[in-house]
Amino acid sequence: MKTIVIIENETVELEILVKLFQQMQKEINIVTAYEGQAAISIMSRQQVDLVVCDLAIPGNANLESFANLTRSFPSVPCIALSDKRGSQQKEKAIERGASHCLEKPVNKDDLLHRARELLNIGTSGRVRGIPIHSFLQMLANEEKTCTLQVTHKKDRGMLYIKQGQLVGAETRSFIGEEAAHLILSWEESVLEIKYYNCQHRPPINKPLISIVMEAFRLKSEREKLEKRELPKKEHQLPLVHLSTQEHPVSLRTGTEIKMEFPHIESIQKSTMIGSFEKQYLIVTTPPTFSMTEKMLSSEKRIIVKYIENGRIWMFKSRLLKSLNNPSPCSFSSTRLPSITMN
Repeated sequence: MKTIVIIENETVELEILVKLFQQMQKEINIVTAYEGQAAISIMSRQQVDLVVCDLAIPGNANLESFANLTRSFPSVPCIALSDKRGSQQKEKAIERGASHCLEKPVNKDDLLHRARELLNIGTSGRVRGIPIHSFLQMLANEEKTCTLQVTHKKDRGMLYIKQGQLVGAETRSFIGEEAAHLILSWEESVLEIKYYNCQHRPPINKPLISIVMEAFRLKSEREKLEKRELPKKEHQLPLVHLSTQEHPVSLRTGTEIKMEFPHIESIQKSTMIGSFEKQYLIVTTPPTFSMTEKMLSSEKRIIVKYIENGRIWMFKSRLLKSLNNPSPCSFSSTRLPSITMN
């Protein structure tokens, strides 16, 4: 449904205009405003397709209120109504963004004809799947004047094109070149062609190719920065607690183990050389271990760690006995000194 805002402070003339547009099209939403600032407030809250403004509204000396409205909404066409004869006010209204300026009393057929034309070109197309910079090049080749509304996810931006040249841009947070760089970096966007009254400020004065190249450079820098800032994923399995009664410790002969002793900062390395009755482990004495006697008399437990099937296993144990001299064993021919743990 199309929405028309009528700015008129004379009650009788306002009623005539409302009835006229209601006859033109049944499915149409007509909103009225007493002066320009009220119209701007309305247009900030909802989509508007056409404005019809009486230039005699309050606070419109030298068309300042009218110019403020057209600068604020350059993609909304506006028909100005003038009660002064002659071309001077008409020319000023056109310079300030009016699509047409009609003298009062207005010819009803002429007003409706121009309104239909502007409503039809207000949104003349919607495009998906085409890169924004490619579409801008097409508009440049056609020397087209329009507003390109770009919708990307929950964000929206406007690119203003005059005779094929990019002359302005804005988003919710940026304006000018910064806005253009951001919009051109958006992918999978929806493009809509809208009206443009050539009143947008501030202007962009750089060639399109320069804007596009800078947009791509900034996008590449952002992507590199985002990759560096992404948290590194640690590929590790969750910690699981198992009972040694239900799941006996399974250590193969020759497995390297690491032992953490209380009050010793360094980790002691050893090798599994045997077991007895599935309760006791026999391992080589660590080469740098010099606290055997102290640990034999201590009730403190040591932490044993080893790797099995790609996972780190860990359990607590107590040092029971240490052999400083080689001892014959039926399961091994090794002559390395050993310690026994449970």
